[in-house]
Amino acid sequence: MLAQAFSNLEDMTKENFLPDDKYEAGTFVSNEFLGSIDLDSDDFEKTAVLEELAGNFDAKEQVKAAYLMGTWELTDRTTLLGGARLEHTSNEYEAYRFVDEETPLEKVTGEDASYTNVLPYVHLRYRLNDLTNVKLAYTHSLARPNYFDLAPYTIIDEDEYYFGNPDLEPTLSKNVDLMIEHYLSDVGILSAGVFYKSISDFIVTRVTEDGSNEYYMPVNAGDGTLTGIETAAQFQLPFIPGLGLYLNYTYTHSEIDNFSIEGREGDDLPLPGSPEHTANASIAYEKGPFNIRLSANYHSDFIDSEEGAIGEEEWEDRYYDEAFHLDLNGGYRLSDIVQLYVEVSNLTNEPMRFYQGSEEYVAQDEYYDRKFLVGIKADW
Repeated sequence: MLAQAFSNLEDMTKENFLPDDKYEAGTFVSNEFLGSIDLDSDDFEKTAVLEELAGNFDAKEQVKAAYLMGTWELTDRTTLLGGARLEHTSNEYEAYRFVDEETPLEKVTGEDASYTNVLPYVHLRYRLNDLTNVKLAYTHSLARPNYFDLAPYTIIDEDEYYFGNPDLEPTLSKNVDLMIEHYLSDVGILSAGVFYKSISDFIVTRVTEDGSNEYYMPVNAGDGTLTGIETAAQFQLPFIPGLGLYLNYTYTHSEIDNFSIEGREGDDLPLPGSPEHTANASIAYEKGPFNIRLSANYHSDFIDSEEGAIGEEEWEDRYYDEAFHLDLNGGYRLSDIVQLYVEVSNLTNEPMRFYQGSEEYVAQDEYYDRKFLVGIKADW
């Protein structure tokens, strides 16, 4: 009986959804009619959507900086460049508290926040010969929080609560880079290097639950390290004049330390937004007024750095899936200042895909198709 029921269901499905069936979409208005609609007229009732307005904010960020730099020729082959940059950052924010559509928006003014950073740097270059250099660098750098993350907003959407965090600290990084580069006798360069980055106070959106309620807030989640290698090559292909090739590849291993997300402290997680493998390649041809370039870009999957990417459990983590993009662009110079150009993006129609926990659990899959752009530009 059960098998017969499934058989009947299958027959019904085939009957109701034959490929030849066509759905009549109905009648659509013309573009001219849509374009003539006056949304400011009295024919429409206007209602302010307070939840959307609550996403507005006013921000003022002021960065004052000064730097000191010096260059020393230690020997005829060794050059030392060093110095430091002093930055003072101050922020002022106004945002809104949204409770529901029946309650007026409440303006919230955040306390003025400021911080000062000293960013030293030292670069050492040793010239092996006229075409080969070895470079060693130690630097400090910072990444400031997003403006919206700092705004003191509150948005309550039924059982979901969203908060800004004016107390966010910038993400700091201490970096060591060692690289060797060799210039080719013609136009080109080969390079390879290793790097290490010690990162503190990286930012993620923390998601917590209290019964049926969920709370979202950007926080400084901990520290981490990045270790990797990078290689690059750029040269002209000798068998066809005007044909050039560019390649690069980066391998990155990342780890999180002192993770402050409750329940995930002991998990072996990579840093959000850090793919393990990235690669780029392009081949270009230029002769006379004509030029064309085909470019390929690849990255492996990684934990997303956007809101809610790291959950309370491993299966909730949101990943940006691996992707391969292929783009084509070219041009033809009509005169010294006027050029005809064409661009074709995403030739393979690569989707933007996210998955949750494991790649078979698709969370989001978006296709944007190919994009064609043709035009004329002038350079004065």
